Amino acid sequence: MFNLKIAIRNLFRNGIYSGINVAGLAVSLTAVIIIALWVENEMTFDRWYSNTDNLYLTGISDEDEAILNSSEPLFKTLQTTFPEVKRVSHFMNDKDVILYTQDDEMNGFNDLGAWVDSTIFEMLDVKFIRGSAQVAFKPAFPIVLSEGLAKKLFGDEDPIGQTLRVNNYAEAHQVTGIFKEQPKNSSFRFQWLMPFAVNAKRQADAGWNPENDWNTYYFKCWVQLHPNVDVIALNEKLKDIGNERMESDIFLYPVSRHYFYGEFADDKPVASKRVQSTLAMFPTDNPLEYAFVDDLVDRMFESQRQQGFMVALFSILSVLVSCLGLFGLVTYIAETKTKEIGIRKIHGASTGDLVRMLTKEFLILVAISSFVAFPLAYWWINQMLQGYGFRITVGWELYVITMLITLLLTLFTVGWQARKASTANPANAIKTE
Repeated sequence: MFNLKIAIRNLFRNGIYSGINVAGLAVSLTAVIIIALWVENEMTFDRWYSNTDNLYLTGISDEDEAILNSSEPLFKTLQTTFPEVKRVSHFMNDKDVILYTQDDEMNGFNDLGAWVDSTIFEMLDVKFIRGSAQVAFKPAFPIVLSEGLAKKLFGDEDPIGQTLRVNNYAEAHQVTGIFKEQPKNSSFRFQWLMPFAVNAKRQADAGWNPENDWNTYYFKCWVQLHPNVDVIALNEKLKDIGNERMESDIFLYPVSRHYFYGEFADDKPVASKRVQSTLAMFPTDNPLEYAFVDDLVDRMFESQRQQGFMVALFSILSVLVSCLGLFGLVTYIAETKTKEIGIRKIHGASTGDLVRMLTKEFLILVAISSFVAFPLAYWWINQMLQGYGFRITVGWELYVITMLITLLLTLFTVGWQARKASTANPANAIKTE
């Protein structure tokens, strides 16, 4: 406690230097935390699945366009023909479904969901809170809900076994499971899941049945391969099937690349000839102008990328300046304590004791800077995330990691100079003083 009081007293004695270092460290820590959270979110997008390395989406490409969709014959071919394939699943997002409870058949709930197969539960690591993946799709008309949607629909009532009416269809869907919502850094979002086969049958009953049409791509096909499959060789086989059946290339595209890399098949997206021929049916004096959603989104987030780069650059500079400031401050303090260090060594103080004496003050500086930086970083991050529809969760682990890294940098910067001062000949130090 006595040494702690001395360390705090020395900080106040060198108030200007201490204030500059606390402010510099606080700004640096804030910037580092923000960048670390942003990088973590970006780098783990669509990569948190337990079998990410083996998950793919089917793609179709020709000289006009390339899309990550599938047709029903292609789905069945992948399901039955290739031993390299472990699982496949339909996946079709639907935001037009309205769910009605038994108690209120006038006011429904509309939320994004997906028509899928039961294999998707394991492929996407769907974690059931109630029910199980094995029996979720056993009834003729089942539905599984996210925890949040179940709360909206049924409140505190037990949702399992309850029924929901979907749009205006006569069949009631039985709630068979409740799952934990997917992480925010996922490109594939859903609040409910229902069997793809139910929707396909309803479409067929309505007169639309593309079951044998290779050229109707209206859903995404998730494919899980067995480990260590040669994807290049498999894509060559699929390419041959595509050229034979539909005069297009079929390929498997890694899910882990879906978020970062919108361009695939080595072609820059352009408007397809089918789009241009359709628009040509409506004569106009104005030339065709078009834009791709990927390009619009890319431009929309360009400012955020530039901002992230600038924050990263200046945070690195701040850390470097802070380290230089610490180095200069410890050099200055060591010079002012030359006589004290020499006397302590003569009285038996070890090098470790002297290093601890000199570094203690700076560890207090880091602690103060952290207490200033962490609330600032938390507030700034939450304010920044308010503008996004899907947000990451700010966990305490990153703050602890940042503090540990900062402590290590401090110990390395301060400890080297402190050890140099503490190993000097005490006789020379006293003689010089």
